[in-house]
Amino acid sequence: MSAPRRSVLAMAVLSMLTEEPMHAYRMQQLIKERHKDDVVNVTQRNSVYQTIDDKLQTLKQAETEVHTKKGRSILKAVAPIPIVSGKATVETKGEHSLQKVTSSRPEFYISLAAEERFGIIRLTPSKGVRIVERLTIMPVTKEMIEEQDQVEIFRQQMDEGLYKIWPIKPLEPGEYAVIEYTDGKVNMQVWDFAYDPNAKTAPATKSP
Repeated sequence: MSAPRRSVLAMAVLSMLTEEPMHAYRMQQLIKERHKDDVVNVTQRNSVYQTIDDKLQTLKQAETEVHTKKGRSILKAVAPIPIVSGKATVETKGEHSLQKVTSSRPEFYISLAAEERFGIIRLTPSKGVRIVERLTIMPVTKEMIEEQDQVEIFRQQMDEGLYKIWPIKPLEPGEYAVIEYTDGKVNMQVWDFAYDPNAKTAPATKSP
């Protein structure tokens, strides 16, 4: 069995975090000073990391489905959903995330393969799923209106395609996700997590 491949980006950020607590701008400066930007390819794929006790954890990306009156279909960026007039929801399975955070203001690093919108949203548990967003598709124009429960965040660009984000205000206990999306296209990518101050475990996925 081959050893898991480690992300160069994850290793670079982790190595600096283990040296000392570090502001994002200082980390960006060190990446350039040490010429790590020559080998750190932050545009390789979309991914989300969280720092916990100076350790870098990778959030596992959630699979999402679009639930319309005609049923459910898996949401993929390369395969847009069929346009069906009326109401729909984007959902992920399970009412609770297995990935827990214990800080009310968790910090995430999001690496983007292309320039897109991103942020943190609150999810709504409902009958075995969590609702990511609600859709309204207009009957004639097929215009798609998306409703998300956005969390206000700070964001710092550390390098091309690499951002640090965290909530402006402390989160209330509940279900959340880091998302990357394009307005009006429903090609959302979701990295779910739950804020539980009493949780005994942090996100279970180790850095790649």
